[in-house]
Amino acid sequence: MALGVLGAPVMEIVAGRSLAAEQPAGRDGLGIGLLGGASLLVAGNVILLATMGFLGLLATPGSLSMGYLVSEGSAFLIAWWWEAFIPSVAIVVVVFVFTSLGTTILRGQGASRESDETPEISS
Repeated sequence: MALGVLGAPVMEIVAGRSLAAEQPAGRDGLGIGLLGGASLLVAGNVILLATMGFLGLLATPGSLSMGYLVSEGSAFLIAWWWEAFIPSVAIVVVVFVFTSLGTTILRGQGASRESDETPEISS
């Protein structure tokens, strides 16, 4: 879809010719880039769903989301602090793990492409 926006012909997109032309031979850079981008999207979606659950904007009010658990546990914060603290820590850990994974994958992909280029030596 993105290649169509960039102006690639439809039949080349279907045949995979445009994708093959973008990648160096023998590399699966597309899959690695998609994996890194997908993990960053997962982190963003966890934050989005936790926020919607906290505000009560999910489809069913009693659905178990981490944001809903934080919202319900915040009413008992003085007596039972762990009911809001543990889901909050879980949200932070999940977002941190997926963000770190995505940025590590994407940085590694960029570093490997830069190291493939050999500098020209002029004498």
